[in-house]
Formats: sequence, structure tokens, C-alpha cells
Amino acid sequence: MLQKDNFFTMSFLCVASILGCWTLTQKQPGMLAVMGTLVILMFGTAVKYQAQFCAPLLLAWLSCLILRTHHVVKKILLTVCLNLLFFVSLESINNTLVPVQNKSNSWQYVKLFDSAAMSTDIGQDLIPQSN
Repeated sequence: MLQKDNFFTMSFLCVASILGCWTLTQKQPGMLAVMGTLVILMFGTAVKYQAQFCAPLLLAWLSCLILRTHHVVKKILLTVCLNLLFFVSLESINNTLVPVQNKSNSWQYVKLFDSAAMSTDIGQDLIPQSN
């Protein structure tokens, strides 16, 4: 089974649900709630490589909720700043947790790992002979 996909899906669904709740109830999110939401989003982004392409949309939504009554230019500036801070933090955490000598481009092999997991699940070899 592909557990990283489940972690990514559930964390992004949780963040979208939180943002949706704040949007529908017109509640202004507090700083602690925003930080908790960012931690969940960071986890979901860290476990799946492709998540980094979805995270900016949720960060933009969060920016609009934080600055609900402000001008659109301020919302755009906050979105850009929040995205920069988010991805710099994510990279810093990755650099701290993964020593330089252990770094690799393993994320490029995701299709091979996915094929191996699906092969195990269905009991049939799906990995191409070239690998």
C-alpha cells in the first residue's frame, strides 16, 4: 500500500476542511490555529513530493482568510511571503533531518517505488525489465 499518498491526502483534506470551516463561519483564525494548520500542511507536503505543487493554493486561501478585510494587494503580498516562509522552513527542516552524506535524488524514483508497492498489492510484477 502507498501510505505516503494516504498521509498526503488526509493532511491536505484536513487543512482544506479547516479553511472551509473558517470561510463558512466567517471566523478570523487565531495565531495558534494558523500555526497548527501550517504544521499539518507542512507534514502533508513533506511526505509527498507532488504536494509542493498543491500547497501554494492552500497558503493563498489561508492568506485571504487572515487578511479577510484588507485590500487584494496585501493579500497577494502575504501569500508570497507565506509561501516563501513555508518552503524555506520545509527545506530547513529537511536539511536538518537528512544529513548531507545521506542526501540523494530518491524522489525521482517515486514511480519505481509506486510500481513495486502496486506489484506487491496485486501479486503481479509491474516493474519494467529495464529496471
